[in-house]
Amino acid sequence: MAKSKKPASAAQAKCFFAAELTGEEPLARATGLKLCRLAGELAAHQPWARLAETNLVLVHDAVRGENDACSVMGRLGEVFAVMVYLGAEGFHFFQKLQRSASISAGDFFAGQRSLSVEYVPRKELTRQDRELLDAAAYPTVRGSFYPRFRSVRPGYQPWYVTQGEGRILVGCLDAMAAFCQVLTRPDCPDFWERENVYPLVEHDESGYDLRPAEAPKAAPTTPAPVALDEERIRRILEKQPGPGGAIEADHFFTAARVGGPHERPACIRLAIVVDHGNGFAFPPATGMPEKTTGELLADAILQAVETTGAIPKEIRVRSAEHKALAEGLAKALGSKVTVAKSLPALDEVKKSLLEMLGDSGPIAMR
Repeated sequence: MAKSKKPASAAQAKCFFAAELTGEEPLARATGLKLCRLAGELAAHQPWARLAETNLVLVHDAVRGENDACSVMGRLGEVFAVMVYLGAEGFHFFQKLQRSASISAGDFFAGQRSLSVEYVPRKELTRQDRELLDAAAYPTVRGSFYPRFRSVRPGYQPWYVTQGEGRILVGCLDAMAAFCQVLTRPDCPDFWERENVYPLVEHDESGYDLRPAEAPKAAPTTPAPVALDEERIRRILEKQPGPGGAIEADHFFTAARVGGPHERPACIRLAIVVDHGNGFAFPPATGMPEKTTGELLADAILQAVETTGAIPKEIRVRSAEHKALAEGLAKALGSKVTVAKSLPALDEVKKSLLEMLGDSGPIAMR
């Protein structure tokens, strides 16, 4: 009788994080080992001793044709990490964080598009992290810090990197190590003396080319048209609902997470509607990060109409973007949308919901 084969050990694994990245390309062995080597080399340069968090370094990714912004954390001696904000969208999200005194935990994850290597005590590593480091024979020193590689996508919390994300992170760590060597030169210039100009590191045949470059420009965005549930609206109007008062509507992410132990953790996402007059909260609409904001707002508003049997005379929202998303539905219902300076009734309900979900509240940025 033939003996069954033993499963491959972590040191022999062809890839990493396969169980946690179902449906995606897991981190290839060669890429994972290279990440560990480069993370160790970069840590040896102690970049946090030379760079502040706002001293961004742009790294060009030829495959995607985009510049990614690398930020080094650790000057204060609390968190040691290299954050990679992906493309123009990632860069402008970083700028938003720098301008803000605080940001809600939900908004922090809703807009985040980044990769990172954070240096943490071994006890903070997961089993999967340790398997990767052990396969790379990463030096084990008591009391030392070890690299942990993560990806954050809009609407999701930090998770393991895929092969594609690992490739990007390899390029950034390699470029940052080369840039750190430039910083040691006696004639090293001040790369950040001009506003909105940053050092750009670009791979070429001889190694890396370093030159100044302007900050990535944000692409203009317009809200996508909302696909209305015409049949649902028809059924509502057939019942000849009466006139109602004003309602307040909003959409937001929370820091509360959903997902199984081997699934990318998504942030709970809500759209809620509250009666402006009496503060009554209607059933919220929920959805995964991939669902559009317009769809969630429309669902929440239609649930409110179905519950009351009345068409609101006014739908009050917080922003011009939400107004644009709700106008098609308001027109179909015979209502109107306005941007309000405040949504007092809704904010009371939102506060209670966040507390109930265990949301950590605003994150201080300064």
